[in-house]
Amino acid sequence: LSAVPVGISRNAFWNPFGPTTRNGQPNPNRLPGTTIANGGADLIMERYRFVDGGSRVVAVDKDTYRLTAGLRGNLGAWDFDTAFLYSEADLTDLERNRVSLTLMQQAINRTTSDAYNPFNGGCLDDPANGDCTPNPQSVIDSFRVDVFRKGGTSLALADFKISRDDLLSLPGGDLGVATGVEWRRETFYDDRDPRLDGTITFTDSVTGDFNGSDVAGTSESPDTDGRRNVYSAFAELLVPVVSSDMDIPLVEKFNVQLAGRIEHFTDIDQTAIVPRVAAAWTTFPGVTLRGAWSQGFRAPNLVQVNDEGTTRSNTRDDFVVCQAMVEKGTLSNLGACPGAGVISFRSGSENLVPEDSESINLGVVLEPAFIPGLTLTADYWRVKQKGLVGTFSDDNAIALDLLRRMNGDTNPNVIREAPTADDIALFSGTSLAPAGKIIQVLDPYLNLDSRVSKGWDFGLFYRVPDFGLGRFRVRLNAAKLDSFVQSAGPDGQEILDAIAAGVLPLDVTVGGLGELLKVDGRPEWRASGSINWEKGPVDVGVFGSYVGMIYDTSVVRDDLIVSDNPNANFFPVDDWFTMNVSIAYTINNDTPLNGTRLRFAINNLFGEEPPLADETYGFYSDLHSPRGRQFAIELRKKF
Repeated sequence: LSAVPVGISRNAFWNPFGPTTRNGQPNPNRLPGTTIANGGADLIMERYRFVDGGSRVVAVDKDTYRLTAGLRGNLGAWDFDTAFLYSEADLTDLERNRVSLTLMQQAINRTTSDAYNPFNGGCLDDPANGDCTPNPQSVIDSFRVDVFRKGGTSLALADFKISRDDLLSLPGGDLGVATGVEWRRETFYDDRDPRLDGTITFTDSVTGDFNGSDVAGTSESPDTDGRRNVYSAFAELLVPVVSSDMDIPLVEKFNVQLAGRIEHFTDIDQTAIVPRVAAAWTTFPGVTLRGAWSQGFRAPNLVQVNDEGTTRSNTRDDFVVCQAMVEKGTLSNLGACPGAGVISFRSGSENLVPEDSESINLGVVLEPAFIPGLTLTADYWRVKQKGLVGTFSDDNAIALDLLRRMNGDTNPNVIREAPTADDIALFSGTSLAPAGKIIQVLDPYLNLDSRVSKGWDFGLFYRVPDFGLGRFRVRLNAAKLDSFVQSAGPDGQEILDAIAAGVLPLDVTVGGLGELLKVDGRPEWRASGSINWEKGPVDVGVFGSYVGMIYDTSVVRDDLIVSDNPNANFFPVDDWFTMNVSIAYTINNDTPLNGTRLRFAINNLFGEEPPLADETYGFYSDLHSPRGRQFAIELRKKF
């Protein structure tokens, strides 16, 4: 699907609004009864999919190399460990049956019958037959091209670590210590086809519009590369404060961990220092309380630092134009905004700083002596992140442009053409000043918002004692997300306040801000569990996976309802449960087949389909899978 508009000349052979006559004869391809001038009219074609171009065929060739060398030993009472690692991966991705915008426009705008016809459609008399008037293959071949992408990464790493578990003798036991230093060098390169990297571009011969990519459905992506050196050091202490030998009431054991790490990144010239404190308190055998506090960081990746400017052509709603249409009465609401191709310009920056985080974990582990083999765990966690690296998004930028234009200002990151006479006519009589077509939206990588997420993790692990029926193993894990709040930066908060005040309608959604629990891929509950039965050479397993329901905010109800549920007007995506089963047989004898294992499995036993969502392929691919029932046979032999 191409979001880039393509001009069709009034003289194009198949233009249904072409001239009334061609070569002195009536034009058979002109639609009768139109009010178009006799000389014809140019057309703009948007969001056209070249189905007749055939399937895209992708061939990937990847070579990976890895070298590791290490040394481990003792230096007196100290244990040491040192190693060197080098790895490299190079990849060539060749995609066939792509469409050149330049060659395709030339094929459409031919004035002879060998022109490409995008208006042939399907079969009105026999829809099941597909396309009754297909374009000749020779015409399609005239604009099909192959494009490539070559890339690679490398990592060199060297470290040296020393440790000992008896540095000092304390009342609670021996003090353990570990420390070390590390150096690593990371590199990457990304080499795009000339039709993608801005070498061969597309300039519309009808409208004069420019696009940095000449491939339909793919935005311009310049060649990029980057490298960084990282120097780090760490130290860790394990302090046994109380042991069972000390006979302290309600304190069977009490251990503390103190740790810290420092890293320096040469490409962004930033140094990060993070500490960690953790403790485990066994009140009496079978009951352990645990907790940890730590700080963390994540450096911006090499692309976010080195990208000199990548464009993305997406279909976006120009809320400014559509608001004028709403006020004119030619559009019912902003939710019906038709959308158009918008160029988003994304660039990296060496001024980015690492993201910071602060984590708290509190939990309990129960191992009741009266139920041998049973372990129960419950943990509460809270993570606060600051300076998240990301983009504001072109959707949000255009929404902010509308809001500011309502107040007589503009968003400078939305770059527009000067208003034409048609634009001035459209905006006349509305509350907005005339606005021209969007040229591009600047959407650089920034240290943006903060995020606070918290939740619970639960676990059950039980090895059932063997009562002569075989051995059973039961495992259950569940995660409950209590909250996921993405705080808005100044620009995002400006839009949220306007929506809350009713200045902007709900149709103007702000992506990725506010309370995101149960919204757009963040279910409140996720769980998985398994039961295995083993007796002799036979092992039977049952595994289940559950994903809770969520709301898809890209779909808003036409008839808005008032509800205590803040997501009530969004599309609900159903919860999802799948089950796998397996049976395995292992040969255990004195023959050459000893240790051979045959396993048969059925995944997604009931063939559950992913719940419907307004996503690219109709479902949330990071939560659900479109694979139906799958059968697997595995034969394994240990030597």
